[in-house]
Amino acid sequence: MNFLKKLYFGILAIILLICLAVMMCAMNPTLTESVAGILYGTENTKGLLGNLDSTGEPSVSEVIATIPENVDGKSGYQPVSGTGQEVDDSEAKSLRESLGTGQTGEELSFDPLFYPYYAMLTEDQQTLYRQIYANAEEGNASFSPTVEVNTTDLQNAFEAVVGDHPELFYLETGYSVKYTQKGMVVEVDLSYYTLLNDLDAQTEVFRTAASDIITAAAAYTSDYDKEKYVHDALIQLVSYQSSAKMSQSAYSALVNHSSVCAGYSRAYQYILQKLGIPCYYCTGSSGEDHAWNIVKLDDGYYNVDVTWDDTDPAT
Repeated sequence: MNFLKKLYFGILAIILLICLAVMMCAMNPTLTESVAGILYGTENTKGLLGNLDSTGEPSVSEVIATIPENVDGKSGYQPVSGTGQEVDDSEAKSLRESLGTGQTGEELSFDPLFYPYYAMLTEDQQTLYRQIYANAEEGNASFSPTVEVNTTDLQNAFEAVVGDHPELFYLETGYSVKYTQKGMVVEVDLSYYTLLNDLDAQTEVFRTAASDIITAAAAYTSDYDKEKYVHDALIQLVSYQSSAKMSQSAYSALVNHSSVCAGYSRAYQYILQKLGIPCYYCTGSSGEDHAWNIVKLDDGYYNVDVTWDDTDPAT
């Protein structure tokens, strides 16, 4: 009888200890990982790879958490943004009549392989995209859309133009809009860097700055070698500087030789486009807003981050 009583209390004590351990692990996830490492021999896994997902790969949150110190903060991309003003119907009518459409861009076409953001738009948004591009080429400040579009359509079309066309180095990444109570756009106002005041001369400066890299890269036979040469040449040419002037433009990298991720990426995109290599300008987050590129080579698509590769020692 005494034996059974001792066995009962012993089992009860073990159960209580297990419950206490579970409660401690629930309140302290780090302890759970340590216990798992001891039990399964994976105590160093998190430090090397981060938490693994169901495929055995590091989870996104853990990859972001292990950004090397020498590239942490090397970003600087400023999202495209618009400011707006609502107008009444009578003012909207007056604006449409007085502004005109400027350049319509009706004759323009854009290859989806090189201009993917254009291809993602609706038909009306594509019409507005062509109009924005054509007016930006001419340096026109204000115009009225040729089609009925709302403010969301304008945001999408403008972002697409900025993403597809690094050669518009004098176009700022912000715009203004006037719209009706129903949100329909009646006036688009583009903003430009002061380079617009002497655009012909500055365009020549910009193209000349890129030409040496383009010429040298073109001497290689494979797209991979061309891409790598451009990548390495930009790293030698440009210095990361968070306070760089016109930092969202390829001009800052190619002419001023100092930029942030947006300038690096748009310079890289511009040169590869000139070499006939599809290269896309991508934006997202690396803990803060960041820009990089996707490049199409013979065997597939590659993510390339020239900004983060510009470190000493190399990342």
